[in-house]
Amino acid sequence: MPEDNKDLKPIPPIDKSLLQALDDLFPEQSAEVDWNMNHVMFKAGQRSVIRFLHSKYNQQQEEIQ
Repeated sequence: MPEDNKDLKPIPPIDKSLLQALDDLFPEQSAEVDWNMNHVMFKAGQRSVIRFLHSKYNQQQEEIQ
């Protein structure tokens, strides 16, 4: 998703406890040898969303300061 897309609606405030819960549920991890490519891509997609939310959370915190 491009960062410079002006048509996107702003993200509502993100709660730090939500990010912690998502990190606990969907941790960063290396692929296992027995995972097929679909499983690897699925896991990568989950973390991609969580990384995006962390980035937006950090931006929101910088705007507050």
